[in-house]
Amino acid sequence: MTTSGPVTDIVERLTAERDEAQAKCARIFKGLEGSCMSCEPVGVLNQQMEQHIKTLQAERDEARRERDSIRRTFCFIIASGNFNARDGNTAYRCGAEHVAELNHWRCFEENN
Repeated sequence: MTTSGPVTDIVERLTAERDEAQAKCARIFKGLEGSCMSCEPVGVLNQQMEQHIKTLQAERDEARRERDSIRRTFCFIIASGNFNARDGNTAYRCGAEHVAELNHWRCFEENN
């Protein structure tokens, strides 16, 4: 059984109104639309700031990974007693972790 033309038109119109209302609510919730003239610019600035914060956090995490890699290499070199070693031989791992501990580094932890 199919619906008739007028009923289908009403359902489509109500669906479009609902979608429009949901989009408006989302814009208000995000601060992009509101009752005062400053809401939209502030909402846009907030979104830009949140994106900038995410970028800075990603850069910080990458810098920490690089720093920890350098620290681990340093610890392996010191623990091995061979200042030309760069392979991170597992025979020296306990000693390398001890070097990191002495320096109060957490470079051998998975989630720093």
